Amino acid sequence: MNFNERLQEVKEKYSLTNAKIAAYSDVSEGAVRFWLNGEKVPNAESIIQLSKNLDLSTDYVLGIIDNPISLKKTIESAEPLNDDEKKLIDIYRSLDDDGKAVVKAEAVKERRRDNPNVNR
Repeated sequence: MNFNERLQEVKEKYSLTNAKIAAYSDVSEGAVRFWLNGEKVPNAESIIQLSKNLDLSTDYVLGIIDNPISLKKTIESAEPLNDDEKKLIDIYRSLDDDGKAVVKAEAVKERRRDNPNVNR
């Protein structure tokens, strides 16, 4: 799905007017009409503003993914790292590229041992 199709879908789903989309994107209503007609595409800042104001991921707004991920819910539902996980991340970050490659390979092997159906 391309951007103008997704924007039309979002407009209908959330009962938005062109004026509301313009306000959420910090652009004119004329710009929104161009977007909806597929004549122009928004700049990155407009996409970010629209996504934030609608609480949707930029990937969804751009039509890259089809699941309307809520940014707030994603952040709120993230499980905090425990002390062991924090230590592992610190160790991993201190490694050079070769060391990181070894850790990744071992982690993949371990995950496969626990769950043989995992491909990566």
